[in-house]
Order: sequence, then C-alpha cells, then structure tokens
Amino acid sequence: MKERLNEKKRLNELERQPIQSNQSPSTINSSLTINYVTDASELEKTNETPNFISNSTTIDRFEEVDNNVTLPIFFGECKIIQIPKGIRRRIKRLPKGILKKIDFNTDMAVEKCFIMISNLTYTVFEDENYWKGLSSEILKHQFKKGSDNTFVYKKIIEALKYETNNTDPIIDCKKNSNNTETYRENYYAKQYRLNSSSKNIALESYQIKFEDNIIIKEDHCLEQFNNASSNVIGRNLINVYGQITLPSRDVILNHAKKLVKENHKNKKGKKLTFLNKKSKSYYSSSKPRSFVEYNIKLYDSLVGSNYMIPKIGDFKSGNRVVDSFNLMPSWIRSLIKINNEEIIELDFKALHPNIAFSIYGEPEHQITHEYVAKALSKPLYEIKIEHLSFFNKRVEDMKKSILYDFYYEREKVMLENLIREKEKYNYKKTSQQLFKKEVIIMSDIIYELNRFGIYVLYVYDALYCRQTHEGIVTEIMNRVIKKHGVFTSIG
Repeated sequence: MKERLNEKKRLNELERQPIQSNQSPSTINSSLTINYVTDASELEKTNETPNFISNSTTIDRFEEVDNNVTLPIFFGECKIIQIPKGIRRRIKRLPKGILKKIDFNTDMAVEKCFIMISNLTYTVFEDENYWKGLSSEILKHQFKKGSDNTFVYKKIIEALKYETNNTDPIIDCKKNSNNTETYRENYYAKQYRLNSSSKNIALESYQIKFEDNIIIKEDHCLEQFNNASSNVIGRNLINVYGQITLPSRDVILNHAKKLVKENHKNKKGKKLTFLNKKSKSYYSSSKPRSFVEYNIKLYDSLVGSNYMIPKIGDFKSGNRVVDSFNLMPSWIRSLIKINNEEIIELDFKALHPNIAFSIYGEPEHQITHEYVAKALSKPLYEIKIEHLSFFNKRVEDMKKSILYDFYYEREKVMLENLIREKEKYNYKKTSQQLFKKEVIIMSDIIYELNRFGIYVLYVYDALYCRQTHEGIVTEIMNRVIKKHGVFTSIG
C-alpha cells in the first residue's frame, strides 16, 4: 500500500511535466515504468509548455462534477464512472440472493455491478447490432478480492443477465447459431451489450465508494497511463491534451445547424440530422443518419468530466490507440483548438488499399478512390465507403463487393496473395496486417513531429495539427510514408 501511495505521489508531480523520449518507435519497450525526461530545448522551439489540466468549457458537466473546477486529465476522477440512467435502480432491485453470490455485502455487490456496466456504457452510442468483447483476464483483475482468484466477474454477469417473465435482463451475451455463448482463446472474448431496455444515451456519474474497488480502479488507471506513456502515439497524445481548448455548446450547435443545412454526410455516408425531440424511428430507415443530439451526448461522455487515458490496442487492432478524440464525431472534433489555434485534418489518400498493395502486391503506382470510382462508373462516396471494409471481409463477401472485379482485373497478384492468406489463416489476419503497418507508419511520423516539439491529435490514419504546422506535418507524413514503400500522399 505504501509503495502504491508513493507511486501516486510521484505521478502527481510528473503530471506537470511534458513527456519526452529520445527513443525511436522501434526501440521503445511498452513495459517500461513511468519515467520521463524533460528536454527544455524541444519546448523552446515552440515556446509552449504542455500540461495535464483540461480546459474548463461551457459544455454541460455531469451532475456530480463542479462546473467551475478544472480537472486533472488522468487520475483526479479515476473513481468516477458513467452508467446509463435508470440502470442504478434496476440493479438495486435485483434479488438479494443473487447479489449475495457476488458479495455478502449487497451494497458492495451493487457497486461491482455498476463498474461492470461502465465497461459497456460507450455501446449506447453504437448501432443495435454492436457487441463489445470483454476479456476474462481483465474482468478477473477488475473484480478480484485481494489475492483471491475466485471468478467474481462470472457471478456479476449472471446477476446482470437475470430475467423473469416480467423483467428484461440488463445485459445480453452474444450467442452462436447453436444458441450458446462462445469465445475463442487468443482470438476473441465473449461479447456483450446492454439489453435494449437498458440503452439510454442520458448518462449519470457514479463515484465508487468502497476502498477495495477504488484501489483496483486506480491501479488500472496507473497501468493504462504507464502503457500510454511508453507508447509513441500515447505519449504524444498525453502532451497535446494540455494544449487543447474544447468548443462551447453554442459553437457546436451553430456548426451543426450549418452542416445540416449543407446536407453534410460523415465518412460512412450518414446524413447529419437534428432529431428535434422526435424519435429515431420517425426518420426513414432507408437513409442512414447521424443525429446531432446523439453526437453531442457522445461528446459529453468523452470529455464532459475527464479525458480517457489513451488505450493501446492489442495485436488484433495492430496496436491502434483509442482515446476521447478519435472516438468523438469528426464534425465536433474539427472545432477543437490546439494552443488556441484552429486545427486542420491531414490524411493519406486511400491509405489501406495502398498499404495492402505494399504488403501483398508489387506496388508501382498509387491507388486512389477517384481512379477506382471512374473505372467502375460509381459515385466517389460509394467507393470510399466500400474501401473502409473491403480488405477486412471474408473471401466470399469480398467476391460480392463492387470492388472485387476492379482488383481482380488490375491488381490480380495482390488480390490472390491476400485471398491465399485469408484462406490459410483467418479472414481477420489481413486487417491485422493492415492495421499493424498503419500504426508503425503513424508512430514513425509522430515520433518525427515530436522531435520538433509538434504534438498532434491522432485519428488512426489521419492527424490533426495546428494550421501553422500544416506545411511541416505534410512534409514529414509524405516522407515517412514513402520510406515504408507505400505509394500514397496527403490528400
């Protein structure tokens, strides 16, 4: 316990310092302890001092959080979780016999159920068919009792799945065609979602009360921060957070009105629409839509009380990094300022098709969405949307795609190599390879930028930087992508 308190004290002191590294991405060890080196010369180049306090804004805070207080990004509110409104009451009404299987103290059992639900809170903003995999190893640690290895998390899940003829379960577990819950070790975990009766985009904050649960939550935050600060992309994000100014509610709403008037569509082709106090079912299901009110609720959940600690993905995602800013709607993200300056998005043209070309083909030229759209006489937006998923599909689904004939006729070597890999291993192997190379490229780019004291927002294959940094960021992105043998450029 003493060591843990000392570690937290040291962390609080270090939160005031920028995080630097003299190591290249290829030499950084993700298991390093928290240990930072501050290089004043790097900061002098931009006359900026990164910090770790988020800017207060006029955006609505959660009820329990004081509007006038600036909060440490990482650990100040580690014990506050978010759950959909209405679930707190339902959990408290579960039969005492079921709750006591979790813990003899039913209040402790209820709190553990709240913590489990918080793992699924984000899913309320996803489509009905969205399921989230929860690792059993993480759940074991999240709900352990001291050194006791009893699988408490299984009892929590059973409690949340409890239903009667008159009541719905709080959560569902995904089942296969044989109606059994399945997982595959080292490939995918059991998948869960909130039952439709539990989905509510109105969220409430809950402050964890029991010391045992607080210790586990704070230890988890320390571990996540350690992982993020030992990762090139994560460390960059930690530095840029202190330079961010969030848009006010009025700015967001005015921008939304402008975009709706312009019939704006997101990258998935969904038209931005105001609900205007109507239900989602009021609007035609034939036209995919993204609703302003849902977007703002999601935004509030991501930055309303604290930023997420950057989460480093596993091998299945190629170690992609997830944080508050790449999860938020892009039209809101574009309103963020870095160092009080407007930002600009820089992304590569058709990155994944060109990465696939570099891995599985014999790249001699660049693939562009425009070229494919013209060759197939298809709308550009349709090609862009299909490219988002084409290389990640099963072979039989690829053959049904509008892109298949194009690649079969023009890039047959690449397509055959790619299909051969999918058939030999697993169809997801390809997406893992593409993500892995994408992350390596973006890590190298960000490492180079950080050497110049430039910190950026990261959105997988795109970067957001200050407008005055556009030239140098573009130059570095184009130079690094070429070094990796991928024939594309900023577009």
